[in-house]
Parts: sequence; structure tokens; C-alpha cells
Amino acid sequence: TGLPKPCRVTHARALLAGAGFSALMFRFEPGDKLYSVLPLYHSSALLIGAGSAIVARRPLALREAFSARAFWPDVQRYQATATLYIGELARYLLHTPPCPEERHNPLRVAVGNGMRADVWLPFAERFGIAEIREFYGATEAPLTIFNITGKPGSVGHVPLRRIGPIRLARYDVVEDQLIRDAAGFAIECGPGEVGQLVMRIKDDPGAGLGGFRGYTDEKATQKKIVESLFEPGDRYFLSGDLLRRDEADFFYFVDRIGDTYRWKGENVSTAEVEEVVGRAPGVRGAAVVGVTVPGHEGRAGLCALVCEGDFDPQGFFAHVQELPRYAQPVFVRVMGELSTTGTFKIQKSALREQGADPTEVNDPLYLSRDEAYVPLDAEAYQRLVTGEHRL
Repeated sequence: TGLPKPCRVTHARALLAGAGFSALMFRFEPGDKLYSVLPLYHSSALLIGAGSAIVARRPLALREAFSARAFWPDVQRYQATATLYIGELARYLLHTPPCPEERHNPLRVAVGNGMRADVWLPFAERFGIAEIREFYGATEAPLTIFNITGKPGSVGHVPLRRIGPIRLARYDVVEDQLIRDAAGFAIECGPGEVGQLVMRIKDDPGAGLGGFRGYTDEKATQKKIVESLFEPGDRYFLSGDLLRRDEADFFYFVDRIGDTYRWKGENVSTAEVEEVVGRAPGVRGAAVVGVTVPGHEGRAGLCALVCEGDFDPQGFFAHVQELPRYAQPVFVRVMGELSTTGTFKIQKSALREQGADPTEVNDPLYLSRDEAYVPLDAEAYQRLVTGEHRL
């Protein structure tokens, strides 16, 4: 998902991560044990997982690498009552065949980020997990949002939003910039409106909460800071993420800036499309990107699928009709597996670069037509490029 940027983490921040998550999210009690399959080079595993266990003096069971098949036997072996998740881990577990160890398991709480709304309730119900606690945060971000109420799909509630340091600013995804008023200040989003999440930075960079020490690369640090955003002299951290909120100030992740693309004059969120296509019968994994097609404006949606059995073009076409027409994938690429990072984030860059050109893609490709997805070959793609056929 891009080259990593080393960031500075203060000792105070590391301690706060362990203390805060152990008390607020895991809510450790005597007898609890934490099971983690995440790599320790990632801040979730190190600061939140190991940090919480150390602060709360709870045992921590580590596995060298995630294994969906071994997950529930491990939970039973260690009698783990808590686990840490990220990315697609929950979806992988849902797609495993039922096993005896998953029944009557001791797990009571799962803490992490990236749990998609379409996975949340099925995951909790199948495995009998009483509490799923999602959060929004980044290693370098000044603040974190916590979902301690278990509201499905939300990254958490922001108290005192109107006077607090966490806000949503209107964002133009086409121009890739914040929308400003006549005076040059950012415009705060209303309920249901998608905008970039920004966090006010304290003057003390070493503060455990609200401080931003930045990266080892000073240019990268400056790209994340904007001054005089809402009023003269203020300083805000740019998250690079699009979120929305409801009337009750619960916040919901929408997409990474750059993953949202524009098609038929409309902005399309890849995450929201993935949530819908991920529920399609026979779909085991999905990734959506916007790809360029010569002779066409904007980016057309391409959905990469991993299926259980053969791909059903008619059935999949019928399923995506619940999406607005402009958001329905134009192309489908059927793959054996989706490449992911060590923390289960799907690597989309290659999908974007290869696009929907059959001469560049070895996997089966399909094109959306009137009532189904039809196979796409080099000859049919060329007709799209020359304008003989339009999308």
C-alpha cells in the first residue's frame, strides 16, 4: 500500500496506548488472556497488544503468523478471552469451514480496526463473541476514536464534537484538496456528509495525547500538517482518510483518500462497494479499484474477486443491482487469491496498474452488460478503446 514512513513515538504515547486500551477496550480482569496473530513490527500488535498485556499484567499468547485453520484451536489451547484484529482477519475466519473448537470458545472481546459492517454481525454471531470494539487511529495520529458501545460499523463516538479537536472537513476528491469558503477556511461537514478527518495538534509535540512528533522525514511531516484551517493560527493533522458521521456523532470510515474514484460524474467509495460485493453468494474475497480506460473520462470500477467454486456472472450482476448504477463494477476480474500486506491490507496498486486490459491480465475478465457480466477478451476491449462500444 506504499512505502512505510518511520514515525517518532514518544515514551508517553507508548504508555498511554497500553494503559488506555487495556482499561477502556480490553477491560482486562483477573484470568484474562490475550491472543495475537499480528506482526510485532505493527503498532497495533506492539503498542496496543503487547503494551496492554504488560500494563495490565495479563498473559499474551503470540503466533508467528496468522492461520485461519489454527486460530480456534489456539484460542482453546490458551483459553484466550481476548484477541486483536486488523483488516480482513475477521473475513478470513468467516470463510473457514465450521470446526469443533469454535463452539463454546472462551473469547469474549475482539479489539481492532478495519472490521467492515457486512462482517461485523455475522462474525459476532457465528463465534459467539459478546463484544467487538472497533477504533480509528494511526501510529502517528494525535488522537484516537473508540467504539466502546459496540455500534456495528462505527469507529466510535466523538464526544463534544462541536468544541472538540476531532472534525470532518469537506473534501474534493477530484481536485484532491480541502474545500474552503470565501475567507479561505475549511468547511465542516454536516451529518451524512463525507469529509477528511482532521485532528487539532497541541503545541507540545511530546504530549501523549494531541501531540504530533512527525516522521523521520521532515518533508513527510509537513505534508500532514495544515495551519489556519478553521481559524487563524490553528494547526491540524491531516488523516488522509474520508469519514462521515451521523446525527448522534458516531463516526464511520468511508475510504482512504486516493481509493475513492470518480465515474459518470459521481464519487465512488471502493470500501462501500466492497462491503456490498463481499456479501454476494460464493464470494470469498473482494477488492475494488478505479481503472482508466482509454477514450473514457474518469475511472471505471474494477472488482477483483476470489470465489468459492465457479464465478456466477448472472448471479453477481443481480446482486450488485442494490448499488447505484454508477457504483456497480464495470469490470470483474476473477483471481485465485488477493495479495495482502503482513497486516492483511489488500495490495491494490497492481490491480490499478494492470487495469482491465486482457493483454496485461492473465485472469478471467468480465464486462458489465445489460443483464449479466460477459467475458471480456482483447478484441472486445479494443472496441471499447476505439469507441466502437461505449461503457
